[in-house]
Amino acid sequence: MKPFEEWPKEELVKELRRVVNEQDRVQYYGALSLPRKGEFPRLPGIDYFAIVEPYGGCVGGDYLAIIDFSKYQLGKRIKKAGKTGNDALAATLAKNLDRFGIAIGDVSGHGIAESVIVNFLHGSFRALVRAQIKQYGEVTSEFIEELNQELYEHVKAEYLKKRPYATFLYGEVHNDGRFRYVTSGHPSPIIFSIEHNRIEKIDKERTQASTPLGVFPSRYHVDAQAFVHSVDKVPVNEVHLLMPGDIMLLYTDGLTEQRGGELNFAEERLEDVLRGVKGEPARTVHDTIKRELFDFCPPDDDLTIAVIKKK
Repeated sequence: MKPFEEWPKEELVKELRRVVNEQDRVQYYGALSLPRKGEFPRLPGIDYFAIVEPYGGCVGGDYLAIIDFSKYQLGKRIKKAGKTGNDALAATLAKNLDRFGIAIGDVSGHGIAESVIVNFLHGSFRALVRAQIKQYGEVTSEFIEELNQELYEHVKAEYLKKRPYATFLYGEVHNDGRFRYVTSGHPSPIIFSIEHNRIEKIDKERTQASTPLGVFPSRYHVDAQAFVHSVDKVPVNEVHLLMPGDIMLLYTDGLTEQRGGELNFAEERLEDVLRGVKGEPARTVHDTIKRELFDFCPPDDDLTIAVIKKK
């Protein structure tokens, strides 16, 4: 087979299209799906919208997934737990009916190679969620240690000139407006208060994070003893959307870093934008932020924005 450097342009485009289609297929499969497919859960009192915008227009290094717990046969699991006398498990499983999960990540870089890491993360994350539901009845914070170890093993080959890594945030939105989350080096949420008409600073106690995924081994792995640092138990943070109209943003650094980090739309323009659209649906808020961002300075990285709003 001839090296890809000698492929005609048509063949390269065809192969790239296959990569794009495969990434879409993998991310949309099963209980984890992107909102643009329309297969995502709704909760009373919560409005949200989220989408990935790859820098190159096709594939990139951003990751987004929504967990619809109703697709994990909760009814059957609850009934089985009740029959076996495991009331605690049944109660834990039932809590999933009042929440959905959302994961957002950012692999270093924004090309085809990074999209391969994104797909690997998706497969590992999906398997871990299924295993957690089966064992514990819910997703626990311990999964992030296992996800870190999966990526650490996947990208530690000695021939790699630069070890890829990923920031990652997973949280659960409750129908009362609570958001509980863990983060591995990923930016914490941005909260806009409708009462105070401004972006509210979140206390450090509610933004605790571990290191990005894939950099260090997890604490239980044999390689951990060779490092000064390892990924220990990851702290769980919680924020509240107490007032109807409050807005929470989850995002990747396409929102905060433009022109190689010289500009920061989030610091310079975002609050004013949110003031102007605070009464609009989540989809409108998202689209307005994106439009204003591109008018300010088109991002030079992948862009993912999730808008979660208390009704």
